[in-house]
Amino acid sequence: STVALHAERKHTARTRPAPWNSRRNEVDDAAGHPRGDARLGERRDDDVPANTADDTNRGSYTTTDADATATASLNVALKVSQDVKDIKDLLDATTVDYDAVKLKYDTELKSMAEGIPAAEPTWKKFTDHFGGVTFITDYFNMAITGTAPGFTDSKSRKEMIEKTVLDMLGMHLVLSALYQAQAGNDKALWDQGAAMFIGKSMDGTTPGTQTSTTYGRAQKRGGNYGTLDATTGEAKVNTVIIAALNAGRVAADSAAMLVQHDLILHQYKVLYSQATLRYANKIDMDLALSGTSLKDLQAEGQAFYRVIAPLVKANDADSAALLKDIFNTAKPTSFSANNYNYCAAKAALLKALPLVTAAEMGTYAEVTGTGSWTVDKSTIVCATTATTVVPTGLAGIATAAGTYTPTSHVGASLAYSEAVKVAQAGIGDTATAATHEALYNSFVNTGIKGVADVDRTGEPDFDLFAAYFGSKKFMSAKFEKTTGSAANSWVATYSPTESSARAEVQSKMMQDNIAVMAILSDLYKASQEDTAAIRHAYWDNGAAKYMGTTNANGQTVYARAHKRAGNYGTKTSDVANVNMKIVAAFKAGQGKEKSVMVTQLAVIRDQIKVIYAQATLRYANSIAVDLATGAAYAEHRGEGSIFYDGIAPYVKAKDAAGAAGDLLVKAFFDVDSGVTPESFNYWSYCAVKRVMENFLGATLTAEMGTLEKTVDSWCNSGDVAAPTALAKITTAAGVYTPATDVGSSMAFSDAVKAVKGTVGDTSATPNVDADKMYADTGIKGAVNKASTGETLWDIYKKFYGSSVWVSELVMKATKGTAPGFTFAASRAEVVEKSVMDAAAVQLIVSDLFQGAQGTTAAHRVYWDRGAAKYLGSVVNGGSSTVYARANKRAKNYGTKDATSSEAKANHDVIMALNAGATSTTVAARTAEYNKILTQIQVIYSQATLRYAHLIDTDIAAGTDHKEHQAEGYAFWRVIAPVVGGVTDNANGADYIEGIFNPGRMPTGTDHYCLVKIVLDKQGLSDADMGTLEGTLPDCAGKAVPANAKTLLATPGSPSPGTTPSPGTTVGSGASLGSSWTFVWAAVFGIALVMM
Repeated sequence: STVALHAERKHTARTRPAPWNSRRNEVDDAAGHPRGDARLGERRDDDVPANTADDTNRGSYTTTDADATATASLNVALKVSQDVKDIKDLLDATTVDYDAVKLKYDTELKSMAEGIPAAEPTWKKFTDHFGGVTFITDYFNMAITGTAPGFTDSKSRKEMIEKTVLDMLGMHLVLSALYQAQAGNDKALWDQGAAMFIGKSMDGTTPGTQTSTTYGRAQKRGGNYGTLDATTGEAKVNTVIIAALNAGRVAADSAAMLVQHDLILHQYKVLYSQATLRYANKIDMDLALSGTSLKDLQAEGQAFYRVIAPLVKANDADSAALLKDIFNTAKPTSFSANNYNYCAAKAALLKALPLVTAAEMGTYAEVTGTGSWTVDKSTIVCATTATTVVPTGLAGIATAAGTYTPTSHVGASLAYSEAVKVAQAGIGDTATAATHEALYNSFVNTGIKGVADVDRTGEPDFDLFAAYFGSKKFMSAKFEKTTGSAANSWVATYSPTESSARAEVQSKMMQDNIAVMAILSDLYKASQEDTAAIRHAYWDNGAAKYMGTTNANGQTVYARAHKRAGNYGTKTSDVANVNMKIVAAFKAGQGKEKSVMVTQLAVIRDQIKVIYAQATLRYANSIAVDLATGAAYAEHRGEGSIFYDGIAPYVKAKDAAGAAGDLLVKAFFDVDSGVTPESFNYWSYCAVKRVMENFLGATLTAEMGTLEKTVDSWCNSGDVAAPTALAKITTAAGVYTPATDVGSSMAFSDAVKAVKGTVGDTSATPNVDADKMYADTGIKGAVNKASTGETLWDIYKKFYGSSVWVSELVMKATKGTAPGFTFAASRAEVVEKSVMDAAAVQLIVSDLFQGAQGTTAAHRVYWDRGAAKYLGSVVNGGSSTVYARANKRAKNYGTKDATSSEAKANHDVIMALNAGATSTTVAARTAEYNKILTQIQVIYSQATLRYAHLIDTDIAAGTDHKEHQAEGYAFWRVIAPVVGGVTDNANGADYIEGIFNPGRMPTGTDHYCLVKIVLDKQGLSDADMGTLEGTLPDCAGKAVPANAKTLLATPGSPSPGTTPSPGTTVGSGASLGSSWTFVWAAVFGIALVMM
């Protein structure tokens, strides 16, 4: 009979004298024209939509005229696809009856699977490769039983069973039939091969079986790879095979039939190369996104790869081993980065099956964009050719610290560094929604997010970190904050205004934090694993992630260790000591028992702690340098923050001191705290150094080395800890308890003390030591920082005509060349009072102003800082504070507290500081702020008046007045803009400026009275001011000259009452102005409340 075998389409059934109803042996229409419709929908291994192409012209196969026996055999061949379909239906049940599946196989297919002639060449390659003629049944039974390693996952078992009967068995039955047919020039047997390839078509509403044949499989892969004919919708593999089947059917002899057999075998290589490559990519996809379907996908890939495994191995054993490892379901997990599995599989297939062309394979749609798993539908580019050497690590991972030679395939772990390199290339300081989206997609698509999000519950390092950060996905969550997400239109929520900080967090999160957690996870799993092969594989993968590829070694933890060793002087022959220890530990643990690995893991973990303690300390110091020099600090703060994240849970868990230290370091690096960092007298370096030393312990601290451009003397030679205020700041006038550590502000007084130590009556000209100390300790950078918008800062800037008025005076004094600034003792007084008083008041007032703008935690930090700067470091710098100045003046004015003998001003300030700290409204805190400013006004009004009196005393006694004049000048400048702002007091301020200006020779002895007249206009209470000690002059009838600015125009100008030259300015050169609109209440009260 003449029978048409073609793609599935509705046909008219005909009864055949066969044991079952063949719906394939028919024609499509009355004219007898065979047609095909092969749009196949398969549910199990993908979701290819129904084909809508016009497929009436698909290829078909017409059987040779044959007798009844041949027809019966043909029906038996067609029944194979029905049996496969029956098994698939059983596997689709909610609860799989594996006994029924096995019964169906044993009854209908087993004999065929084991009955292929041993001499058939393709079959022989497979039996040799898998070790016997029962290899199909053996694999099937392992999946049925579900107890062998790699065969226990329920979804995996179903995939293995389906692909074994449909694909492995299906291919061999087809090829065996065709090979035997050509050997005997048996066209009926050739027909049977065609029948098993194509399967039964649909009859009415009864589905056919082409979804259960390799024809159906090829249709699906054609959809994945873009090789479906645009007109017929038929896969190119199917078109070629059907053409070959038809050619073989009419071939003149066996040789011609063999040619067609070989062509069909080649197309099977194409088909299962497509399937193998697709599932390598799906493994990458799953690991990148969730890892929840890994075993299922590995099993599918394994079952597909087995269909060509012997053919691959015959050409290239290394490629075969690589592909086998990728789909090894016995491994407890798999790794992926930078699309390693897809690219490695592609390279392996190119090398082992070079005759499979790119045109035959097509382009994998899920890689190039259409229907892509990648959020941005970007193309995965593999640098692979037929000669590409796929990195597996088996040849050894060479580093300057030593070569580690894995015994397992570790290419996917090596590829982590390549993924980091790719993703880092997308990081930039200039960020937009588009660049954020692209970077996040790269983070996902390279598999880095997947590595970060592995649930490692039960592993001690992971559990500690997850608890500390409050999430199992703490790493990817932080990364996402730096880019935003589609949900918030790609707006960063971490450091939203500082893209440079975000860039550093992004880069280090991928290269360091995620990598370290993955490395420690691999090593921990190794140290707990009983199965030697798995144990060794985990250990090898940890080593591979640490060292990376040669091309991307710079994107590894190994590279980070090398950089930090360079900063700390801990290299030997240009190799980081840390790396030598870690590589040695990797080698010592390789291939060993669990106990040895436990020991070596501890060594590696300790050395990783050293790396990131070095990094943390380096950036604490870098920020201090930035602050001292006025440089932007955001980038370094971001770096320090992410480096510290890598050890923070360890630091906190060390002990109570560690927990306190963790709060200190975390706050210092907190980019999103709303608080700017600060550091004085090397505080950030010294304080963080103490925290790191406590964390590491003596042995590991010794291995840290010494950070370049730092000296131990900064930290008091290790004798005195950096100031801290975690508990409270205690003074004789009262106690203040900050909400956070404010050691940085307490250290301001230490910085002042250090600067004071560089000046004296015999200081050199210029005093470069003072200049350097003023800058290095951070005072200069802090006072030079613009605080535009802060009421007093704006007033002072306007008054002095400069935003750096304190530093200008300091530099004038240290340089020692300006008129009045050549006398060493005077210069020393100006420097001392400028840093201890003018700079301190500027910074205290700024902190308290910021703290009074709200009542959040960030506002409280600023308030605490102001308090700490006022009170100072009790151990070291307590004598170099405004608090100390107040005590001195209280002694001079009789304003000491009767009980404590401390200044009443200090009692009032501390009371206001504490009340402000607990205030719950802006108005309440501002009221306390104003009280503090009033007391600062009192202190420096006392100081100004005292030194006016001392000048009078010097002149009366005929002694040198210059030192007292310089002191008075420095004190006066602390309050000059405020005094001059009092209504009708600008002239008086001009007068005081003139008499204290070191560039002018004062005359007469009524400076005390005239200064008192000017200061009294502030309205300070007599109780607060007190009375200056000693014999005071009678000020009755005294008055400030009305023309003070012109009267005191030049150095050495005559005493008041003498007419000076008109039109000149005060000798200081300051542009004072003559009309002030601010009164004290406006400066310190209403104006601030309104802001």
